[in-house]
Amino acid sequence: MPTPILIVAASAFLNRVGGFFAIFLALILASRGFGPGQITTALAVVAGAGIAGAGLSGWTADRMGPRRTLALCTLSTAVLSLALTAFTGFTASVILAALLSMAVQGFTPVAQAVISITAPEDRRLTMFAGFRTTFNVGAALGGLLGGLWAESHMDTLLLGNAIAAFASTLMLLALPSTLRERASGSGSGTAGHREKREKRALSGDPVFMAFCVLSGITAVVYSMHLGPLPLAVTDAGYGARTYGVMLTANAVMVMCCEVPVSLVMRRIPSHVVAALGSACVVSGMTVLAFGPNWTVIIVSVVLWTTGEMLVAPTASEISAKAAPPGAVGRYQSFLGFCQTAGMSVGPALGVFLYGVHADLPWWSAGVAGVGIVAGTYFLVRARLSHPSTATADPDTTDAARIARGATE
Repeated sequence: MPTPILIVAASAFLNRVGGFFAIFLALILASRGFGPGQITTALAVVAGAGIAGAGLSGWTADRMGPRRTLALCTLSTAVLSLALTAFTGFTASVILAALLSMAVQGFTPVAQAVISITAPEDRRLTMFAGFRTTFNVGAALGGLLGGLWAESHMDTLLLGNAIAAFASTLMLLALPSTLRERASGSGSGTAGHREKREKRALSGDPVFMAFCVLSGITAVVYSMHLGPLPLAVTDAGYGARTYGVMLTANAVMVMCCEVPVSLVMRRIPSHVVAALGSACVVSGMTVLAFGPNWTVIIVSVVLWTTGEMLVAPTASEISAKAAPPGAVGRYQSFLGFCQTAGMSVGPALGVFLYGVHADLPWWSAGVAGVGIVAGTYFLVRARLSHPSTATADPDTTDAARIARGATE
């Protein structure tokens, strides 16, 4: 595994182990005496800021370089966490939490850009899966450690978040500076021509943008396991413990199986894997229309978890393949923007549909799934088989040389 990927994965792991802000924000706000209405408003603002952070960080990385952008994200996380401990008023808490959310959500697209740049093409999918595994293990440990800490030290919880982010920043300083050369583009042609080509790289690639929108809709369907699914499980008489077991099973399957699955899937065309993953996610939700019982619950969890393991690393791999030199950060960032938006909208939309009719979320997922699966298959096949003129770059050889240099 190239050294830059090891550094980014270790930094992500450390950052997530101490990532108490994202997990315990509602409890932190409640401990400051804010009411349910204020907390709801704050969480909505923070979610919107996180979507913006995921969408903007790639543009920053393509200008400043991934190394500086990642360090900026983690250092901002540390400083804002400390500030959030000092300023406890509602307005200040919301503003600081929103900025903190932007920094936290901005990390992943840029980290995926580093993998896109440095991973050998034949092993890139597995390295995306490996990065997600370290990320998820860190998040699981962070939830456990944060829960134990928050029980008696809620007032110092954000201090731990800041310490982990500072340590993560120091680790990122070991990234090679050559990563910036690859991200900012190089090669022949006038400066004006290169600048014009870079500016239209993403906007001139409507097929890829359409794929990202479909990925966002897939995320909407997937995230229904956080909204209407717990309501359906408890309404069926199984209780919150059953839902907790479902989430645990999902986490264990992803952490144990995603890398081995990627070793098999990397031999299959990306458009097939992406469509199959979307089909699994959709089927995992649609099957709940038969009514939650133990058989349906088990089948559902296996399906949408399998879909997650197929969709998440493959979408990043597709973005890496599609991005021209100088635009890899923007491509990963736009994908992250669509996926984060979908994950933010899905739970609330699912609960709304569940309130109209208990089966409506699941049938809606099935109907939408037909378009998602077909669209994903044909869009990815078309995009990767016929590169658009916006992504054509005569300097691919130089870019490849720089990418190889970053792995040494």
